[in-house]
Amino acid sequence: MNFYQKDSTEILKELNTNLENGLTSNEVNKRLEQYGSNSLPTKKATPFFIIFIKQFLNPLMFILLIAAALSIILQEFTDAIVIVIAAMLNVIVGFIQEFKAEKAAIALQSYEATYCKVIRNNKTETIDAKDLVPGDIVLIEAGNKIPADIRLFDVIDFKTDESILTGESKPTKKQIEKIDKKEIISNQNNMAFAGTYAISGKAKGIVVATGMNSYLGHIAELVEKTKEESTPLQNKIKRLSWWIGGIMVGITIIISIIGLIKGMPFHEIILTSIALAVAAIPEGLLVAVTVTLAIGMQRMLKRK
Repeated sequence: MNFYQKDSTEILKELNTNLENGLTSNEVNKRLEQYGSNSLPTKKATPFFIIFIKQFLNPLMFILLIAAALSIILQEFTDAIVIVIAAMLNVIVGFIQEFKAEKAAIALQSYEATYCKVIRNNKTETIDAKDLVPGDIVLIEAGNKIPADIRLFDVIDFKTDESILTGESKPTKKQIEKIDKKEIISNQNNMAFAGTYAISGKAKGIVVATGMNSYLGHIAELVEKTKEESTPLQNKIKRLSWWIGGIMVGITIIISIIGLIKGMPFHEIILTSIALAVAAIPEGLLVAVTVTLAIGMQRMLKRK
């Protein structure tokens, strides 16, 4: 990935290609077998109902649902409705956030180019960008989506929008000279990267990386491999939930034993234990946490 530190002559020799003639059809076929298609792997979206069901799989949610069920048994319907609303608010917020995260990897595929112009067999051709291979000579004009990582060797007032990779909204002006020192991607101004856009001028360059070997492919791989980890707040809420659940069960057992020792009717013991359990459950906790986080988010947005 250090092609920006090499001049065009060195890269042409390394990739065994030619500026005027480009690659031959036979060579393209060989390289397609070697490097594979110039595309990102298709990520299958998780079904909505799976994402929805996952929102119920946490200790506090279990406790809330148990509390709702116990409230119905005690005919405390108002409490049951409040608890269910609190639980559903948490489910809805969690579903929306996870759905957005799920779309992140899929959205990367929209940045893939569809067609591009190349020099092959000593003539200019328009090809499907998926058939692009390292060593291809690509012609780029304003408005084109960059189809692969390309080392530029001829530019005319050429600028690109690289905000998808760098977050920088200003256009990047390109040049062709090699860069001697190691640079981050935003400073590799003799390169054009897959997924970015040409917003002015013209350019010609050599494809140096395609598909998952491109910088965009590297990002897609990181997104694909990223494991979901609980935040410290989520971990604390889970621990609190288990503590509450444990204490609730413990108190229920103690009350039941005391009631049996004193000879209380079994039905009365059960009702008393259920009432204590419902009272011990903080059904408003999820709503309180959600509202607090929402207020914090609004403050962050105002401060940009």
